[in-house]
Amino acid sequence: MVAVSINYLFIVLTLVAYFAMNVLFAVRLRYVLADMGYKVSLSQTLWAQYGGMLASDFTPARAGYLVAAALLNPTVPISAGSSAILSIQSIEFFVKAAGAVLGILFFISFFKNLLPLAVLGVAVMVLGAVSIVLILRMGRIPNLLGKIPFMKRFLSKLLEAQTSAKQLGRKIIVELVAFTLILWVVKGFEWYFIGLSVGINQISWLGFFLLHPLVTAMSFVPLTPSGFGFQEGVSVGLLYLLDVPLDEAVTFTFLARFLLILQDLIGLYPLSKTGFHVIKDLMKR
Repeated sequence: MVAVSINYLFIVLTLVAYFAMNVLFAVRLRYVLADMGYKVSLSQTLWAQYGGMLASDFTPARAGYLVAAALLNPTVPISAGSSAILSIQSIEFFVKAAGAVLGILFFISFFKNLLPLAVLGVAVMVLGAVSIVLILRMGRIPNLLGKIPFMKRFLSKLLEAQTSAKQLGRKIIVELVAFTLILWVVKGFEWYFIGLSVGINQISWLGFFLLHPLVTAMSFVPLTPSGFGFQEGVSVGLLYLLDVPLDEAVTFTFLARFLLILQDLIGLYPLSKTGFHVIKDLMKR
């Protein structure tokens, strides 16, 4: 492979887009918490957001994001914070699963050999969303899901959070879907800027918009922390099938992971104040 020239203007725009996403994530979480009766400042929610994102960067299926609930404590009880986060994720999973299906339909003529992996990722996302809804609505873990070690541990945390959970009203569900769609659009720009930074001009913004949920589905397959390696391999394969040179595809996937982790390091501050043991303790519960 040859060295890829990087346009740093687009790198800056990528980081700006990712910061905007984190602010929107924090606004969305703050909105749900307010609906549950908890008033939290935007700054505190944003710190918790970055702490949760940093933890999720190194945990299977990004389950470490639940650390954000601990970072909101004592303003918000951990059980209530976990309930809010998982309620949001249930909606987000459905939207992303729908987006992944659109991505499959858009790219199916290019990656027939990778279709089973894409379908697997979508299936895991749908399973996660259905599981969360079942726990929130029924207050119990389905027997079949309870036999899966990782899923049982994940759903057990949700069951504990159910004690202070509040049913999401139809109005707030619609608003959460709207929030998620806006975030999806911003993410499309983030990936588009990364593509432009390494010279990928043959894929439009719409292409990256549809590519992202499809690739993201791979991070929910709990094989490696946050789908590390597995997700990148799928991403490189898809880009290569879209006639992107291999060197540019590899550089893109590296930047897509590295730049986000780089900005997520902001989360070191709230984690250092709370104690890094919160990650280990929360994940063991």
